[in-house]
Amino acid sequence: MRTDVLVIGAGPAGAAAARALARAGVAVRMVERGAIGRPRLCGEFVSPEAGVDLAALGLAIGDAGGVAIGAAGVTAGGASTETMLAPPGHAVGRDVLDAWMAKAAVESGATLHAATSVAALQGDAADGFRAELEGDVRGTLQARLVIGAFGRRAPGWLGIAPVSPRRAAIALKAHLRVGPEALPSRVALHAFPGGYIGSVPIAADRINLCLVAERRAAGALAPGGARAALAAFVAHVPELGALWERAELAPASVCAASGLRFGHVHPTHGDILLAGDAAGQPHPASGDGIAMALRSGRLAAACACAVLERRLAPDRLARFYTQAWRREFAARLRWARLVHAAIVRPRFLGPALVGLAREPHVVQALLARTRGAPHDVASPLALHPREFR
Repeated sequence: MRTDVLVIGAGPAGAAAARALARAGVAVRMVERGAIGRPRLCGEFVSPEAGVDLAALGLAIGDAGGVAIGAAGVTAGGASTETMLAPPGHAVGRDVLDAWMAKAAVESGATLHAATSVAALQGDAADGFRAELEGDVRGTLQARLVIGAFGRRAPGWLGIAPVSPRRAAIALKAHLRVGPEALPSRVALHAFPGGYIGSVPIAADRINLCLVAERRAAGALAPGGARAALAAFVAHVPELGALWERAELAPASVCAASGLRFGHVHPTHGDILLAGDAAGQPHPASGDGIAMALRSGRLAAACACAVLERRLAPDRLARFYTQAWRREFAARLRWARLVHAAIVRPRFLGPALVGLAREPHVVQALLARTRGAPHDVASPLALHPREFR
C-alpha cells in the first residue's frame, strides 16, 4: 500500500487534516485504532472560532446537530459571572462529531481504515515512511509524510515517557439524561478546591458533565464507579445538586482517564507532524480543545502540502511546523494555564467573580486571550514568510 500522507487518528484533528489534504488533491489514508463515533473523554464544546476552520473545510457545525451555545459562565464559592458568546459556540457529542467529520474526510477522497493501528513506524520526510498496520487492515504502508493525531495516548513506538503520578490530573465525562425540560443554552465551569466540573447541553434532554481534578483533590475518592466519583465531586458544587438529583446517568457515555498532563507541548516527533492533543493538551478550562484540534490539523495539512508541492524542503518541515504551531498556540496555552490555576482555587476566585460580574468587558478580554486569531491557515508560507528568507 502507498499514499502521499498517512494520518494517524480520526478525531477532529485527524479528520480536519485528512479532509484538507484530500480537497487539495493529495492521496491520504487515515487510520483509527478504534471504532468511528465512539464516546470520547471531552467537554464537547466547540468554541466560536472553530467556525473559521470548519468553513475553510467546506463544513458548518450546525450540520452536525447538537445545540447552539450563546453564553459562558463560571461559578465559585457562591459567586458567578456570565458573558455572551457572539457568534455563539456549539455543543455536540464526540460520538456524533467524530462520525460526521470522518464521513466528510472520506467524501473528499480520503481513505479511512477503522479498527486499525500503526504497530511500528520508521522513516523521515526526505526518504518517506514505512508503517506496519495491524487490526482490520494489516500490512505495510509506505507514505511520503505522516501526521500524528492520535490524541493524548501516544503509541508505544513514539517513546514518550509517562507523566509522573505526582503531577498528573484525572478527568471523567458522563452524559446525564435530564428529561424534556429546556436546558440553559450556556457552557459553565463550576469550581471546587483542586478542580472543576464543566457542564453544557448537547441535546434537548441531555447534558455533558466533564470534571477535571488535580491529584490532591482526587486522592480521597472512595471506589464505586463513575457515578460514585461524579457524586463525590458534585457534592462540592451546589449549583449542580438539583440537576444531579433528577438526572439519569447514560452508562455508555462514561469516559475516564488519569495521568493527564496539560500544557506539555511537543508539536513534532522527528519528521512526524503532531496535531490536536498529540501535540499538546490545552487546559480544559479554556474550552478551546476542539477548535485547537481543527486548526492544528489544517496547519499540519498545509505544511505537508508545501513539502509535496516542493515549496518547502523536507529537511525544514519539522522546524517550520514547530515554529508555526508555537506561533499559533503558545500564547493561548499560557493564558489557559492561568485560567486553570485560578479556577482550581475557588477561595480566591469567588471574590474575583463578584468584581468581574460588574465588568463584563474584562471577562470578554480574558476569554479572548485563550482564543486564536481569526485568520485562516490555508497558506502558512504566506503567514510566516520570514522562515523562507
